[in-house]
Amino acid sequence: GMKLRDHTISVPLPELTSRFGVPNACTDCHRHDSAEWATGHVEAWYGQSPTFQAYRARTLQRAEVLDQVFSGKGASVPVTVLVKWLDNTAESIIQRGSAAKFLGDAPRVPEATEALLRHLHDSEPVVRYYVVDALAHRRHSAALREALGDPARTVRLRAFEALYMLNPSIAKETEPLVARVAAEYRHLQDVVRGDDPRLVAAVALTHFEHGDLLETERLLRHGVALTEPVPNLRVELIQFLLHQGRLSEVAQEE
Repeated sequence: GMKLRDHTISVPLPELTSRFGVPNACTDCHRHDSAEWATGHVEAWYGQSPTFQAYRARTLQRAEVLDQVFSGKGASVPVTVLVKWLDNTAESIIQRGSAAKFLGDAPRVPEATEALLRHLHDSEPVVRYYVVDALAHRRHSAALREALGDPARTVRLRAFEALYMLNPSIAKETEPLVARVAAEYRHLQDVVRGDDPRLVAAVALTHFEHGDLLETERLLRHGVALTEPVPNLRVELIQFLLHQGRLSEVAQEE
């Protein structure tokens, strides 16, 4: 139910090709000409337009920040710029959500944490999801517990997942809100994502914490069958069997 805009078609900015290797529509057609040639034409046509210059400055800044984030060229994540992106509700939700995600990788500077907490109840679910994801990296348990009451299921389940990774005993809590979200999480993992081998170990651990050993084993063996060439789940199964003292079966799995 989220409104998500995608496939934006913007005014070509060939200098992004020169500086960052980003493809541009001009030289996609004029294949025998350079990005610098295309930049000259764009500047001649639009260079006097304040609207274009504002667009150019904004786009170049975005490219510089993303290049710094993904390439690791900067000494650290550009927190101040990312906070401005996150705070700017006129900006696209994709850019605002990305800003929140990148702030999760930032050093634990107060400015970044304060910005994330400000947007824990943002009007956009996509932004809230990445805020919660970033706060999970910061192990901010209080904010994650608050997010369990989020109106968007995807957001509250991400909060529960993060809390569960910090302390699996949350799955046994009887507080109504926690218990309700825990039930939602189990339903999602068991029914909706039952064929996703990446989640089998986490779901199996949930059942193990509840003492349901038969379901734990069933899930681990199911996961091994789904990911035969990948050893991770087989290791999990072996550890489970060792815990049960079933040494002969361990030998069969090795």
